[in-house]
Amino acid sequence: MKTYFENEDDEYSHTKEYFIEKMRTENLSEVHVFEAKKVYGTGFFWCEILDEIGESGESCGKLCEHYSPRNGKNGICKHSFLPVEPGKKITLKL
Repeated sequence: MKTYFENEDDEYSHTKEYFIEKMRTENLSEVHVFEAKKVYGTGFFWCEILDEIGESGESCGKLCEHYSPRNGKNGICKHSFLPVEPGKKITLKL
């Protein structure tokens, strides 16, 4: 699912639906956001369950109570994703 950062220095990205609701709530017709882009080769991952960054091979796996391998046997957890950072600035319109 595509996500966006409100500011270049934000730690968390949000969905398009989040920003649509924000525009409705704040009576805005558009917002400027930064597309989230995946960052490869960092040695880190994003855990969507714990809502935090972890170090690959160090803080995930069978030690985690939420660990659930993507293939049903072993390997990368289905809750593990590449970290993202702000990319290109775009405008979302209501």
